[in-house]
Amino acid sequence: LVTLHFTSRRLLSEFKTKIHSRIVVIGASCTGLSFIYTLLALPYIHFTNIVLISRDGVPDHPNVSDHTWFADRLSFLEREYMLFRLPCKIRIIEGNLVDFERTEKYVVTDNGYVEPYDHLVITAGRQYTVPKEISAPKYVARNGVFPLGSKLMLEKLIQHVRESEIYEDDLSHCVIYGSSLDSFCTITALLQLGVKASRLALVSPTVAEIDAEGGAFRDPAVELKVEKLCEAMGIKFYKHHDLERMDYNDDNQLTGIYIKNQSEVLLEDGEGSQRARRSVELPCTMFVYCHEKDIDPAILSALNKRSIVFDGRVIVENNYRTTDKQIYAAGPIAMFSRRFGPYEPFETYSSMEVGRHLCHTVLAFLGVEEFKANVEEDEEEKDGIDREQLRKERRGQLFSDEAAELATEKGLKDEVIERPKPLPTYKDNRMWCVLLPNDYHYFHCQTHDCRGESVKQANNISTEDDNGDSYIRVSVNTTQYIQSISYLGSNKIEVHNFKVLVGLPQTYLNIVQRWDDGLITDVLGFLRQHWTMAVYYDKYQGFIENLKGKFRRQRDIQMLSEYILEHVQAENVDQIDESRRKRYGVEVTAETQQMVQLELIKFLHQNKEFLPIYFLPDVRCHLT
Repeated sequence: LVTLHFTSRRLLSEFKTKIHSRIVVIGASCTGLSFIYTLLALPYIHFTNIVLISRDGVPDHPNVSDHTWFADRLSFLEREYMLFRLPCKIRIIEGNLVDFERTEKYVVTDNGYVEPYDHLVITAGRQYTVPKEISAPKYVARNGVFPLGSKLMLEKLIQHVRESEIYEDDLSHCVIYGSSLDSFCTITALLQLGVKASRLALVSPTVAEIDAEGGAFRDPAVELKVEKLCEAMGIKFYKHHDLERMDYNDDNQLTGIYIKNQSEVLLEDGEGSQRARRSVELPCTMFVYCHEKDIDPAILSALNKRSIVFDGRVIVENNYRTTDKQIYAAGPIAMFSRRFGPYEPFETYSSMEVGRHLCHTVLAFLGVEEFKANVEEDEEEKDGIDREQLRKERRGQLFSDEAAELATEKGLKDEVIERPKPLPTYKDNRMWCVLLPNDYHYFHCQTHDCRGESVKQANNISTEDDNGDSYIRVSVNTTQYIQSISYLGSNKIEVHNFKVLVGLPQTYLNIVQRWDDGLITDVLGFLRQHWTMAVYYDKYQGFIENLKGKFRRQRDIQMLSEYILEHVQAENVDQIDESRRKRYGVEVTAETQQMVQLELIKFLHQNKEFLPIYFLPDVRCHLT
């Protein structure tokens, strides 16, 4: 297709500030790519020296991959991904980090590259790693055991499938070991490669975090449908089974595995003592591991060698800095310091948002005025006070007389007893999109605070077609917000439209009232009606935020907000019932209602070229 490019004299002559700081990013995870994309998207700054060091370079976009082995997080559009391929914007080094020097400020890769840096950003993801106690110590890929990970390992897996499928019988299984969505993506990819469904076996160990979220699909109905679909094809399922051991022949080739049912009740012998659970033997010549992830050993070795504090993950402050102020870390490889208290890992939030916030923080340290409010200025130790000792005392909420007297003399007492700056907050939605066997599509989008318990207490509105080929569920929480949308069907849906709905009040669609009145028999068809197009329009969110700002300045709204707050605090309730909600609505004055109506009509008039389906009254009628 011929692409139309447009520019103007203003864009060509607009001044850009050049920043020559050497920024080196380790790892092409979603967090790292989001960090780089945010840097490149700034229209008034040009970075001349951005380097990405990654084992496989920039991974292919899911839309152009021949086989999708991992769940798509819908992080980037395909056209946005092209920005990473431009050599004038970013330099890519394919290799693994094996060492770095903090004093001289350079990194070393396994293929001999030595790259200097001013700011080092570590955003490497955690990789599937087969535990040493259950696999052969050497040549993992040669004996039929494949951890789902690098591009090289996937190429060896594909080669093994094409070579072994010729002579292996149907009794030998290909085992996929894991409980996440990636295991179902792997099943689909293996079917596309020509592996018979009758040879595939999915062994899913119990993972408490996944079970708490309602399963890998976060909807029991979807999980049941997917299991029935796979079993109908001949795929074997072993849920809640743990891997016990693996057997190899004299040539160190995999011949079978032994698994145990974790949910099985312990057997008792005649004397009343408990015996071990029975093992199940599965003959197999290929084992794909996609269960637990771990940090790359080379990166771990480099971090330990250079005294970067590590406690299962790289320890960072609230500004993403490690013990070295020029080294930052974020994403699955990092965690906030324990002195900030308990905190969810980075994986439970949107990687795109984490990467953007990391970028804004680094830009603040680079001196970009727009982002300086994101960080506190570092105070140099010019006064000779032992600040490390003061920090230790603050952590334990201790403040000795000597330290207090010293801090008072230097004007630092308030600083010492002050609580640490709060950690960043992330509010973006999280999404998953998976291609399942028989070309079924799964999509799920949820808010950042959506948990399994809240879904159980929510008003779940779901429908499916007569053939059972299309299922959709809209979950509305107790505060009347849409907290998640799940879909499973043989047809693709408008995922970029539906993801906009998650996090909005359900009253934008009035879906609960219409469902209770029996007006909705097909949720998918309802969400595709023409009148909903304004909600999906990309400028609608900006309009809503602008309207909220004007709404808060209304005197009647301010008084009503204070009254509602007093009621909530007095009665210690976390939600407002419907009867009170209606009474509060009556208190909104006609002037405020007219203001809202006028703003909506103005918005539709300004965007009528993109939203031509609405009948628009004359704005002048509302001004009189």
